[in-house]
Amino acid sequence: MSVDLSAMSRHCSREVRDALRALPNAGDWRLIKTKDHYFLYDGPTRVACVDNNGSNPSEFIAKKIARTLKKYVAAHYA
Repeated sequence: MSVDLSAMSRHCSREVRDALRALPNAGDWRLIKTKDHYFLYDGPTRVACVDNNGSNPSEFIAKKIARTLKKYVAAHYA
C-alpha cells in the first residue's frame, strides 16, 4: 500500500516526498492531516511529522525527516 501524496501541501520538500515514495508496500501507510501538520502512520503507530502548512522547511529539517523514515523502514521492514 503506497502513500497518496496528492493531499500533501506544496511546501513539502523533495527529499521528504522521495522518502515517502520509497516506503515499502508491505506497510499500512496513512497520511493524517490535522489542523496544521501532516503525520505519517504505519497502522496505529505514528512514524513522523512529515509536513506542515507553514513556510518551506529548512534543509536540516527535511533531511532529519527523511532520515527518520529510512531508519523506521530499516528497523521494521528489513
